[in-house]
Amino acid sequence: MAFISTFIRMIGPGLADPLLAIFSYTSTLTIYLFCLLILYICVHFLELPNKVKKKEQDATTRKDMKEGIDEFFRNKTLLTPTITVLFMNFASSLVIGVLIFFVIDQLGVTSTQVGLMFTISAIGGLLGASLISSIRKRFGRGVIYTFSLLIKVIGMGCLIFAPTWWAIGIALAIRTFSTTISNVVYFTIRQKLTPNHILGRVAGTSSMLMKLTLPFGLFIAGLWAEYLPIRILFVISMLIFLCLFIRLFIIHFEG
Repeated sequence: MAFISTFIRMIGPGLADPLLAIFSYTSTLTIYLFCLLILYICVHFLELPNKVKKKEQDATTRKDMKEGIDEFFRNKTLLTPTITVLFMNFASSLVIGVLIFFVIDQLGVTSTQVGLMFTISAIGGLLGASLISSIRKRFGRGVIYTFSLLIKVIGMGCLIFAPTWWAIGIALAIRTFSTTISNVVYFTIRQKLTPNHILGRVAGTSSMLMKLTLPFGLFIAGLWAEYLPIRILFVISMLIFLCLFIRLFIIHFEG
């Protein structure tokens, strides 16, 4: 699933530029709307097994949320990587919020080069999705998850000094490689350690928590870019990833 998702994200930017060149922005967004409509139809007619449809008669949304939150916070093995992802998302939002404006305004990159840049970035995700199974056979999940953060640090370090669009694409590919690996490991841990009957509630709770910092990071990045050098944001993001790596390294190897 990670491989297919990353592959689609890889070809998307490559298709976006010729679509914008041939059609207008309005027409391209209409294509996007049409794809969403197809998605809605597919989900609407999705058939689930009867055993999944059955629920307790007294179940309510509030009760489901409470059960998911209680189980999530009881699961200390899942809590630590979730909090890590919370800060990872914040660090990433500092970059994604201003990256497009940075490469276009300060590096003079064209729309075609932006598409190619994100295509190169997605290649890292394809490699991560392809190699995670073989990597998992040699190393434990804790080791993989911890050192994926170190790879992020390396990717951000390359991004700080990247002078061209293709160098930025390579830096993003390194980061996407580590992100894909860490995501697969995290979702595996969550599914393995959570009872099946409350997996959806726990997944919803953890996903909600992980996304809390994204708007905050985007807001900070936007304000920062108005008055201060954007590359300093990349440095801050790298330092956050470095602190997270050191924390997980201490927990895993000395805890």
